[in-house]
Amino acid sequence: MKSGEGKTLLRQHFESRLEFLSLSFNQFIDGYGIPFRTINAILDGNFKYLDPISLLKLANFLNVSSDEILKECISYMPGNTQVQLDDSKKRTYILDNFNLLGLKKDGVISNVKDFEHIEKSLLRSLGLKDIYEYNELDKTNGLFSSIKATLKDARPKKLFKNKAIQICKPIFNKNSFSLDNLKEFFPRIRAYSLDAETGLLKLIRELYKLGVTVIIHPSLSFSGARGITIESNGKPAIILTNIGKKYATLWFTLIHELYHVIFDWEDIKLGRLHVTDEDDFMNDKELHANNFAREYMFPATRMETIIPKINDPFAVKSFALESKVHYSIIYDNYCYDNPDKYSLYSKFIRVPWLRLENSIMGKLSHANSPEEFAKHYDSKVFSEI
Repeated sequence: MKSGEGKTLLRQHFESRLEFLSLSFNQFIDGYGIPFRTINAILDGNFKYLDPISLLKLANFLNVSSDEILKECISYMPGNTQVQLDDSKKRTYILDNFNLLGLKKDGVISNVKDFEHIEKSLLRSLGLKDIYEYNELDKTNGLFSSIKATLKDARPKKLFKNKAIQICKPIFNKNSFSLDNLKEFFPRIRAYSLDAETGLLKLIRELYKLGVTVIIHPSLSFSGARGITIESNGKPAIILTNIGKKYATLWFTLIHELYHVIFDWEDIKLGRLHVTDEDDFMNDKELHANNFAREYMFPATRMETIIPKINDPFAVKSFALESKVHYSIIYDNYCYDNPDKYSLYSKFIRVPWLRLENSIMGKLSHANSPEEFAKHYDSKVFSEI
């Protein structure tokens, strides 16, 4: 930034301005009230701190913006100072985009104060080479299914979406996708829920044959996300979470997302839709998807039939078998309408499905990279087809 005369460009500009105005150096000091040492330190880049008032005065004198002169002054700072500023910028970016407490709770990071560790962990978990690439992922739109509660912190939900996008990129489903074929297969889906140990795994494989990729990812703390539908490699990709660890919720969310595939696929492909909790239009769409999922899994007419016998587990299970749906879904629907009954029927809702979860997800965790997720599903889930 220095000329052959050993002067900074800032000093050259300053002296040219003095000459143009026929103003002496001392006249400038007296007129603008900037100490001799301060102005020389700024002009030569030999300062330990920047006096904001003096900088603004100098900017006015030179007819440049305060941003321009600040940028010029920063360029004179020692290399280690630049590194500190860049590091500060990066830390702010991480704090703006990630909930560190949630990351620690999910095992992605082990320390909320070590930003070097946090950055490396995030790069691995998201499959990125540069942390600033993170916002580029968000250009792909999708449709969310979220819990009922309103979530103020959007960072965890955004993280789930971006992680889902990264996981789906390396997975290339070679099977063709047809809405007509999916609609034709749809009536058979509910019956898979009867087998709590292998039913969902079998269904995921059948959907994969139809060109629909379904993946389960551990639920992210504070995100409230149950699932998302996105376009990946020209075909639908659904990412579910195990939020709440409820078998019934998993099925409800899957049907909810399949609703989006059937009725909103063209919009998803064109990137027209981007869900936010405050968007009334999208809330309306989510409501339709929720109603569809509930009615498909266990219609209201059948619920009216079994409610008088809800205290008889044997009758409910028999009716569930007749309806080709797992009994936990009946109890979950009933308790959704009667929240005070959850504790009473909890043992019928929270059925064990650890074997199913392990057969699909294996040992995958939040800390695993998108490539590791994709490799696992390709080799352990989809390869068995």
